Amino acid sequence: RPRRLVVAALMCVILLGGIGAIVATWSPGTRASPRCCEPSETRTATLDGVSVALPASWEVTAPTDGRVVARAQDGRRVTIVHRALPAPSDRDAVALDLAADLPHGDEARVTGLEPRARYAGREVIGYREHVAADRLVLWFVVVDGIHQVSVGCEAGRTAAPIAPHCERTVESVRVR
Repeated sequence: RPRRLVVAALMCVILLGGIGAIVATWSPGTRASPRCCEPSETRTATLDGVSVALPASWEVTAPTDGRVVARAQDGRRVTIVHRALPAPSDRDAVALDLAADLPHGDEARVTGLEPRARYAGREVIGYREHVAADRLVLWFVVVDGIHQVSVGCEAGRTAAPIAPHCERTVESVRVR
């Protein structure tokens, strides 16, 4: 009987360790889903000389103040924010500016800033924004010359994945 308990405890440790390793190694710079689930139907949204592909069946707001939001009925959301930079820049310079502008200490809503992340086949700046206790937005920032395009991805109220839509949007960012 003690041997069964040891084996059962060991199996639990291995299972929990595997789950913990997956959770601990995921970051905004890692691929979150297989290509099999990529959305096939998209529509193009333009914002200040930048175009992105958004899910065709989602409600998309009109561009306002450099921002477009696409929402699914289940609460999933992809937000696009465009910022014109005063001069051509690169990812490292923008990451330094972001790090300096983010609140620190108890007020910090942003964590996990990764200045040199890779997501959806692109080099991006990645970070997490804790909007509320139950709301997390993953941000991926694409820098192209004088354009800083931030793509924010938020899961909905169901188990439907946001990652395929987020990947497609980040992958599709184009500056005209």
